[in-house]
Amino acid sequence: MMATIHSTEKPKQNLVKLETGFRSGRLVVMRHINKQDKAGYWLVRCKCDCGASIQAPASSIKRGVLLSCGCAKKLAVKKRLEQSERITITCEANCPPLPSAIDIEVRHCPDHLGYCVSNTGTLWSCRPRAWNTTTLHWRILKPGILNDGHRTASLCNGQSVHQRLISNLVAEAFIGPKPPSCEVCHNNGIPDDDHVSNLRWDTHKNNMGDTLAHGTRYRPKLTEEDVVYIKRMSPEKTQRKLAAMFGVSQALIWQILHNKQWTST
Repeated sequence: MMATIHSTEKPKQNLVKLETGFRSGRLVVMRHINKQDKAGYWLVRCKCDCGASIQAPASSIKRGVLLSCGCAKKLAVKKRLEQSERITITCEANCPPLPSAIDIEVRHCPDHLGYCVSNTGTLWSCRPRAWNTTTLHWRILKPGILNDGHRTASLCNGQSVHQRLISNLVAEAFIGPKPPSCEVCHNNGIPDDDHVSNLRWDTHKNNMGDTLAHGTRYRPKLTEEDVVYIKRMSPEKTQRKLAAMFGVSQALIWQILHNKQWTST
């Protein structure tokens, strides 16, 4: 049986000759390079209209596949964003009629033009997209889920993007502005139930009291006796062994031994 021999040489490609000054989009050929890329294509040195100098396959330049150093795409995106921002959205004037459905109420999001939210926690947007700056229509936004279960959405205001909790948007639209030193509380302890009947403005202390009553408050894995044992046995056992004994990370053991955590013990 004959063995298969794999050649390590680059495949031979036909040399494509381009004249100096040949233009392909924003690229101008400066000179040929006696060099091949990994695919075996001969390279040429090109200069872009933005001032950048790149090496590119001569065949791609000749066929018009490569038109810029990458700046053309950035300019196109910037232009679309500028066109999108030229449209001033005013909820009372330019927005389409609010979405309607049975047994739900929809209101505009205060301080967020082009967004509306329902009393059940559904979020809509009518802001123009980069590829469609003329037709405005409401579309449902898919929220993200945080590690603690709360739903969130990214809302655009001009050139900046703000991440907001859906529960806060519902409370601001249906309950009222946020009082000082208050936060949104879920009455039933379910963080993704953003119905207006389940929300209220309250202090952080009362919110923590709700987590204790609902059984959702974070409880540490270690007790004070465990921390005392860890500090006493640290000269004899490594941090890795102590972490494995108590089912915690080695970083937590280090923080305990360096008085970054459990400093009162």
